[in-house]
Amino acid sequence: MVERVHRVHAPGPPRTGRTAHAVRRGGDDLARRLRARAASGGAAARLSRARAAMPGWGEPLTNPASVGLDASRLGRLAAWGEQLVADGQAPFAMSLVARRGKVAHVAKAGESKPGKPVQFDALCRMHSMSKPVTSVALMILHDEGKFQLGDPAWKFLGEKWKPENMRVLVPGGTSDDYETVPCERAVTCHHLLTHTAGLSYGLNPTDGRVQSPVAAQEAANPLDGIYERMGVTIHSALGAAPLSTTLAQFVDKLAECPLMYQPGEKWHYSLATDVCGMLVEAISGMSFWEFLRTRLFVPLGMLDTFFVIPPDK
Repeated sequence: MVERVHRVHAPGPPRTGRTAHAVRRGGDDLARRLRARAASGGAAARLSRARAAMPGWGEPLTNPASVGLDASRLGRLAAWGEQLVADGQAPFAMSLVARRGKVAHVAKAGESKPGKPVQFDALCRMHSMSKPVTSVALMILHDEGKFQLGDPAWKFLGEKWKPENMRVLVPGGTSDDYETVPCERAVTCHHLLTHTAGLSYGLNPTDGRVQSPVAAQEAANPLDGIYERMGVTIHSALGAAPLSTTLAQFVDKLAECPLMYQPGEKWHYSLATDVCGMLVEAISGMSFWEFLRTRLFVPLGMLDTFFVIPPDK
């Protein structure tokens, strides 16, 4: 059965104004919000000290040729980082190349804050590199036989994720006026690990750039606009959702939104990895952070990787 949804906007300030207000508060406020969302269980914002990925750092650099690398080509990395900073594309840039356990190249350029040259032990956000970290955590549980890739997500996430309780968008609508049809099959753990669950991300990158979900291109992906109104997108970090939202609450609300397409039908970059973080919690019985800390970061010596920076760091 086709179900139609039509929304009538209540008067209020434009969304762009709210976003601009959040940006005007400055980078420190944005960082605080991103860290707070991550601390509540999100998988989007991660922090890691650069030296954590530098095996043997502090020792003399090895001769690139001795490990099969070309010194002249490595030199291009340093020039590229300097150019990124000079062009204003990044406030700073760092690069490191290691092979066979030996560091053959390191370079840095720019400032971590005005007047302060960046150091190799600077704290940096991992951004979407947290996705492989999350997927590795979930696959540890798979390796231990705690779940199967074909298991339906509702088995661990609850009734809202059952196909009979989910809807799928009919192409051609907008976030205010759209139709849905029944979900034909269950979202599985495999779908979530491979971005084929039917979820979106709320970024609406229809022209290669990050766009507001209410931009003119919204018609190409109305689900992003629906996410924004439900407070379940990456834009939540800018103030669209309470900072107290837990990962479980976030995932529950995500299930209340329609899917972009039938599960397994196609690939689309999405919030699926956030849901994988909830799977880690549900299957392991541990908080997402505690699982990452005890099963990944401590064993690997990644002692400067956190959701929230400790006061002594």
